[in-house]
Amino acid sequence: MTKKLLLPFQHGLDVRAIEQAVRLAKGSDATLAPFSLIPIAERYGKKDSRLDLVQQSKDFLEVTRHKARAYAVPVEPYERYTKDCAQSICMLAYEMQCDGIVLFISYKGGLLLPADIISKLVDEAKCKLYIIRLPSDDRLTLSQKLRMSLLRWMPGKRTFCTQ
Repeated sequence: MTKKLLLPFQHGLDVRAIEQAVRLAKGSDATLAPFSLIPIAERYGKKDSRLDLVQQSKDFLEVTRHKARAYAVPVEPYERYTKDCAQSICMLAYEMQCDGIVLFISYKGGLLLPADIISKLVDEAKCKLYIIRLPSDDRLTLSQKLRMSLLRWMPGKRTFCTQ
């Protein structure tokens, strides 16, 4: 059975986080399962999702596919409309028999997911959580920003400094 890592997303496309998740999957010899959650709200008795959230979802899945292709990492993308993001993440992780869920935080809070959903996952998730702290862009030194820019152009390199 192939190892699987779930990468959940709700908002705030962050290419650095996506690339780190791809690198983690590559280093773990795992399939990456990007999972885009589109929150739905009931308005006037009808289920409703904002168009910008749907577009962010599509962008997230496409960026993840592109980065994974560059690193030769297999992907199994998923997208779901949901009222309860944390529950949907836990359910899909269980259904897919994922080895772990990859979560990102920064000085400012959650990346790819809001901090409150990350907190719920810490409490409720039954599988391993990979919680990765990335520095905020405004807290990076000039050398770190340059290193990140160069590494984006050289996807085969494995060295990367996040702090």
